[in-house]
Amino acid sequence: MKRNFFTYMLCLLVVGCSHIPLSTMLSMSTFDKKDFAELNARHIRAKIVTNISRGYVKDRTNLQVKLLTPSHKLDKTLNLIVVKDTISSEESWFGDTTLKHSTVFKLSEEAIKDFQELQQSPLIQKRTEDGKFNFKVRWQFEGGAPDNFTISADLLLDPEDGFFTLIDDYEFTQGQ
Repeated sequence: MKRNFFTYMLCLLVVGCSHIPLSTMLSMSTFDKKDFAELNARHIRAKIVTNISRGYVKDRTNLQVKLLTPSHKLDKTLNLIVVKDTISSEESWFGDTTLKHSTVFKLSEEAIKDFQELQQSPLIQKRTEDGKFNFKVRWQFEGGAPDNFTISADLLLDPEDGFFTLIDDYEFTQGQ
């Protein structure tokens, strides 16, 4: 019975985390308030890669930062602006050609100020209470979401560490 339960739990873990790489989970497991306070807001980048050629709604693409502690919650949504937008074709091993639309975003000037204010928050500066950080990249396609697409979302907090993956090749099918 215990062996079946362990197998079942392992399957749930693999399915639940299948689009978030283990390396991301491990690297973010040690991220704390000190790391957050030391970030340079001007270096933060988000990258979205899709297999469709469609732009993003300017004021609907943002980075959400949350800090949850036993007694408090900080939640800030920061506006992102496009830095680089490239469209290319990639050929797979099977000879199929796939469109690759890669867009890199950075924090807007207003978002940089908001992020720096967040870093100076007493909740961040007070190191006595442990907290859990949560980063989300949110977007809205121009013309609405297509019925089918594949998407990856990466986040760069420190240029020395490079991008880490939030979502890896998630195949989205609307209506299912």
